[in-house]
Amino acid sequence: MDVYDLMLDMREGKVTPDKATMNAVLCFFCKAGMVDVAFELYNSRLDYGLSLNSMAYNYLINTLCGDGSVDDACKVLQDSIEQGYFPGKKTFSILADALWSVNKLGKMKTVLNIAIQNGVPCDDKFYECINALSHARRPYEAYDMHVTLSKTGKVTNYKTFEQMINAFIGSNQGNMAFKLLMEMQDNGHKPTRYLYRAVIGSVCMGRNPEDNFLMLLDMQLSREQPNPDIYNFFIDGAGHAKRPDLARKVFNRMLVDGVAPLLSTKILMLHSYLKSGLTDEAQSLFEHLCDTGKPGTRLYNTFLVGLCQAGRPDIAHNYSCRMRSTGLIPTLHYYEELINSYCTLTDYNRVVKVIQEMEHYGRQASSFIGNVLLYHSFRKEGRTLYQAFVNFEATPKEASQSSKLTLGQLVGLFSGGIKVGSGDEFLENMDEVVEQCFPPDIFTYNLLLRRLAMRNRMDYASQLFHKMCMKGYEPNGWTYGIVAQGLRRYGRPEDAKAWIDKMGRAGYAVTGQTGYSIQKHM
Repeated sequence: MDVYDLMLDMREGKVTPDKATMNAVLCFFCKAGMVDVAFELYNSRLDYGLSLNSMAYNYLINTLCGDGSVDDACKVLQDSIEQGYFPGKKTFSILADALWSVNKLGKMKTVLNIAIQNGVPCDDKFYECINALSHARRPYEAYDMHVTLSKTGKVTNYKTFEQMINAFIGSNQGNMAFKLLMEMQDNGHKPTRYLYRAVIGSVCMGRNPEDNFLMLLDMQLSREQPNPDIYNFFIDGAGHAKRPDLARKVFNRMLVDGVAPLLSTKILMLHSYLKSGLTDEAQSLFEHLCDTGKPGTRLYNTFLVGLCQAGRPDIAHNYSCRMRSTGLIPTLHYYEELINSYCTLTDYNRVVKVIQEMEHYGRQASSFIGNVLLYHSFRKEGRTLYQAFVNFEATPKEASQSSKLTLGQLVGLFSGGIKVGSGDEFLENMDEVVEQCFPPDIFTYNLLLRRLAMRNRMDYASQLFHKMCMKGYEPNGWTYGIVAQGLRRYGRPEDAKAWIDKMGRAGYAVTGQTGYSIQKHM
C-alpha cells in the first residue's frame, strides 16, 4: 500500500515513472495479490507513454487468470502480441486452463492457435482443447485445430483422433468420421474393431448408406493389400448396425477378391443375421458353411447361442442334436441361453429336460443358470416350474438343509412347493441353501435380498447384506437400492436415508428408483 500511495503521489505531482519503475511496480503488485491495482496501473500506461516488458506481461496474465478475470487476461495477451512480446509456454498453458475452466472454448482455441503459429510448444493443451471441443459436440472446430497442429509437423495422438471421430458420429457425420479414421491410419495409429464398428454404424445410419458403405469399403481396400481383417471390420460394423444385407455384400466381395473367409468371418456373418432376427437366413448360411466344410465346436455354438437369443430355442435344440451326432458337445454357454430362452417362454417342461441333458454330458449348473431358475421360482409361475421338476425326477416333498439339494429341490424351497421346518432358520441361511446347488454371485444375493424386501423381512435382509460382504462379494448400486426401497416401502424412512447415504459413499449414483423416491417421502 505504501508503494501504491507513492505512485498516486507521483501521478498527482506529474512525476512520470520510467519504464524500469513501471514494470517493477506492476510485477510487485501482482506478487502481492493486488490484481485490481495492477490492472489499473496497466490501463494507465498510455498516460505515461510507457510499454511493459515480457516479464510484466507474463505476471499480469498469470495473476488475472488466477483471479478469474480471463477476459482481461485475453486482452492483455492481445496487447502483448501487438507490442511484439509472446508469452512463454507456461503463461499460454495457464491462460488455456483458465479459459477451459469457464468453458470459453472459442477463446481457448484462439489463444492456442496464436501459440502454435508463433512457435510456442503447447501440444498438450492443444490436444486438451481439441478433446474439449469434441466433447462439446463442436467437431468441425476440433478438426480445424487438428489441421493447424498437423501443419506444424505434429502427429495428433490416438485419444484425440478417437474423440474427434466420436464427436462426428454424435453429429451424424459418418463420412467425416470415416475420413478421420483413415487419417488416423496415415498417422500410424491402428483403429480398434470397436472404433471401426462405431464409424461404420454411423455411415449406415446416414444418407445413401449402401452407396457410402461400399464406397468406403473400396477406399479402405485401395490403401493396402486385401486381408481378412478389413472385410471382418466391415461385416462386424454392418451386423451391429442391423444391416445384414451389407454384411453379405462384403462377404461376397471377399470371395470375389479371392480372400478366403476365416472362422471369425463366418461367425460375424452368422451374428449379422441373428442380431437382426433373420433366423431363416442364418440357417441357410449355416447350411452353406456346412456344405463347404465341417463346422467345428465354435461355429456350432455361435449359431446355437444366436438362435436361443433370437427366441428360437426349438431350432437351436434340433441343431444341437445334430451337433452331438458328430461327436461335438455344446458348451455351457449354449445351455445357459437355451434354459433362459425356455424359461422366458415359460416352457418349464423343456427346461427340466435340458437340465437333465446338460448334466448327462457333464455340464454343471453355472451361476447364470441358477439365477435364472431362482428368478422364475420367485414369480407366480414358480410352482409350475417346480411341478415340472416333480414330473421328470424323484423330488422329495420335504428337504433338509443338511443334505445336498438338487436344482429341483431348490426351486421347490423358493417357490413354496416344499415346506421347510423353521421359516426363520431358512431365512437366515438362504445363501447357504443356494450354495449347495450352484456358486452364487452378486446377482444371486440381489435376488435373495429382493425376496426378503418384498416380504418385509428387512432385518434378515440387513443380515444377509453384511454376510455377503463378509464373504467377499462387493455390493453394487442395485444391492443398496433394494434394501433402501424395502425400508422406505415399509415405513422406515430414516433407515432408508442412511442406506442411501451409504450408497453414495460407496460411489454409486442415487437414481430415481432409489434416492429420489425415498427423499420425496422424507
